[in-house]
Amino acid sequence: ALPIYNKVIDYLTRELELASIAKPNPGELSPVHRLTRTEYRNAIRDLLALNDLPKEMDYATLLPADNNSSGFDNLADTLFVSPVTMERYMDSARKISRLAMGDPNIGLLVNMHLTPVRQPQEAHNEDLPFGTRGGTALNGYFPLDGEYEFQVQIEGAQRDTHQLEISVDGERKGLVAIRTGAPSNDPDAPAAANATSSRFTVKAGPRTVGVTFIERSQALAESPLRPPGRTRGALPSVVSVTITGPYNPQGSGDTPSRQRILVCKPADAAGEMPCAKRVLSTLARRAYRRSVTDADLTPLLQFYEQGHAEAGFEMGVQRAIERLLVSPQFLFRIEREPAGAAPGTMYPIGDFELASRLSFFLWSSIPDDTLLDAAASGKLREPAVIEQQVRRMLADPKSESLVGNFAAQWLYLRDVEGKDPDLYVFRDFDEDRKST
Repeated sequence: ALPIYNKVIDYLTRELELASIAKPNPGELSPVHRLTRTEYRNAIRDLLALNDLPKEMDYATLLPADNNSSGFDNLADTLFVSPVTMERYMDSARKISRLAMGDPNIGLLVNMHLTPVRQPQEAHNEDLPFGTRGGTALNGYFPLDGEYEFQVQIEGAQRDTHQLEISVDGERKGLVAIRTGAPSNDPDAPAAANATSSRFTVKAGPRTVGVTFIERSQALAESPLRPPGRTRGALPSVVSVTITGPYNPQGSGDTPSRQRILVCKPADAAGEMPCAKRVLSTLARRAYRRSVTDADLTPLLQFYEQGHAEAGFEMGVQRAIERLLVSPQFLFRIEREPAGAAPGTMYPIGDFELASRLSFFLWSSIPDDTLLDAAASGKLREPAVIEQQVRRMLADPKSESLVGNFAAQWLYLRDVEGKDPDLYVFRDFDEDRKST
């Protein structure tokens, strides 16, 4: 019976392909498609090399949640822009540009990181060094070189003294003696149990912060003998870490964002404008997902000149980035009909539009330089070239968005409709929707 099935499959495949060739129907897409909040976050990550924004600059705070239809939040017809949404985009552009360039006037940022309740506190945390117990490892972004205050909230019932270690990128920055239980009146006693604060210098950029206890003994605690619950255990544990700063800022530092943005640095005043044009041309090509014209650079250079008049070259670049991030060419995916195309007729999309479709489908983000170069060469639509690009993009860790964004929404839809109640729903890309 199997050969018969194969013949039927071959017949149906052949007839469907012939029908598609005879009467192709590519469907209809909206010519204007606003970036979703997830796409905006990923685009900022790839455009400006900004990861792990401070909590008060988190995208769930900066931008409103997207409307969804039939379980999907990336349908162009539902992604309209209200005046309130536009104001949020403008506010986001101002904050993100200051963070990316390391504006010395950025002010104090306060970020609280809560330790998950079920994270073990009486055993070694694999994200922290050997010889430590419990605690938490978190990713933080430090906008400037300067001093930062680390306040650690602790809970526990014992009166013994424990050593609390704070490290940045694996380097110990502080070691504090902690005694849980009732506070002591002795001025030489260890710090109070419920909270301890330390301040030290940290270099600007994304950093991994570890807050943990020095392990005192390899002896097993009694907790394995007790039934599991939602308590943290008998030993002292880290409840939260609050990072405040920068105090006494010392400069913008050499962050990945500044390396990504400043592709050149002027040697003197005469070289500032040529360098600014090069910086903004590179950014605009990536942000607009196509070749850049003089008309694209004109408004950016106007903002550059205003910022330059305020505080020099870097402030000019910062103002231009702020303008770029609210440009319709960045916020919207725009596909234009070719010149002379008759209404209602089919036409092949351009190479840059094809690059954007590939990138936003596989990465939920903007195309990288390699994909843009392939589009600019006019060879992207060649079968061998497009296959090579797709395989390269799937091998990139950014392709996890294909599962964490698009596929997760499909699973969420199936679960909500009750078609398969045993499916697990993964919604880690959007905090507004709970996970199962």
